[in-house]
Amino acid sequence: MAEMMFVVSLRVEHPTQQHEAIARALALKAKFGYSVGEQRKTPKGGLLEGLNKKTYCCFDLLPKQPGDFTDGIRQLIPLLSKHGSYFQSLVLEGGRAELFVGVFAEETTGFTLSVQDMATLANLSLELSVEIYY
Repeated sequence: MAEMMFVVSLRVEHPTQQHEAIARALALKAKFGYSVGEQRKTPKGGLLEGLNKKTYCCFDLLPKQPGDFTDGIRQLIPLLSKHGSYFQSLVLEGGRAELFVGVFAEETTGFTLSVQDMATLANLSLELSVEIYY
């Protein structure tokens, strides 16, 4: 069986908070971010028409590494749990937070997320997004 690789990021959207405030609240450095009301830009900084309709931040949590990403999720639970009330307030204010997992596989693969891990993510108001790349 071929070895899988995975990465994990935290992606946050909010209708009114600035992306710098989100980064401060989470004590994380954003890989990428923009704030509501700012001029839209391309990833390279070129100007686009219009203003951002929401705030968005992306934080790298686990670099590309071999293994099963569900083990990576379990490894991140202590860090994420420290911010549970913040994630819950984001959702109540119309925002969202998700763990984004990129899985790199050479053949058909699958995964099982335990009931405990699903409950923990739900209690933290975190969505889970998984993309599998061949």
